[in-house]
Amino acid sequence: MLTPIPDGLICLTFDDGVKSQYDFVAPILEKAGFGATFYLSEGLRFLEDKTHYMTWEEVADLDARGFEIGNHTRAHANVATQTPQALLADILHIDARCEEFSIRKPTTFCYPGYRNSPEAVEVLRRHGFAFARRGTDPEYAYDREGGRGPA
Repeated sequence: MLTPIPDGLICLTFDDGVKSQYDFVAPILEKAGFGATFYLSEGLRFLEDKTHYMTWEEVADLDARGFEIGNHTRAHANVATQTPQALLADILHIDARCEEFSIRKPTTFCYPGYRNSPEAVEVLRRHGFAFARRGTDPEYAYDREGGRGPA
């Protein structure tokens, strides 16, 4: 059963495991008393560039501090072009990494690159995610400075 999203709800989400989210964003959120979801992917340069991306230990620390860790897939690929099997494998990889580092299993999902498809939605539904989100396109023009987007 779907639960209605309340009017005026604001969700603070941060994608890709960027290091500044750990060093700067999380402390500011804590000081203001806000929660947030950090969507993790091992795509982009997460595994190679620890100057600009968090470590899994830092992700575990965010989880321990009460922030939600969400699944953003292993490869950060366009899910609309992946086979259902490849998408599920990417999802399960992040679940396994979370388990490896004693991070609560992600219950929400963020589509990489804002793309989705009916097949991808069905994979997420079968996996049991409570919520999935994407960016603004196509309803609203992409705005690098923030702005309106669908839930």
